[in-house]
Amino acid sequence: MLRELRLSAGFIVKSSKIQYIFTVALNSFMSDLREQLKTGFGESEWQDLAPHAARDAIIVVHPSLDLLMVGEAIATDNTALVSQWMEGTLVRKPMTEELTAWSRVAGRKFSTLIVQPFVLVTGEVTDG
Repeated sequence: MLRELRLSAGFIVKSSKIQYIFTVALNSFMSDLREQLKTGFGESEWQDLAPHAARDAIIVVHPSLDLLMVGEAIATDNTALVSQWMEGTLVRKPMTEELTAWSRVAGRKFSTLIVQPFVLVTGEVTDG
């Protein structure tokens, strides 16, 4: 059975065997990416995040979303999904009031995920 697969680079694959190989490779890539992202996952206190906030690299992720899933979407440039989250304010830049409040409480911890050049945070955040 011959299938057609249009790749993002504009190529069309018309072979079920090539499609299978492509799918396996993509699944392997996503699995490797997920494992790589897990190494950047952890908890951070505000004083560790402040330098990233100063360079406007903090992204706030709503607690209803999986931090790793958001990281994958950003790392793979899934603009459709990230845009959808941004429109619903589920993924956003921190507000000035939040940054000020976070800096006033010593020891405040956040769940974090590093997705260069960004640091995704969730936890002690207010809804925007």
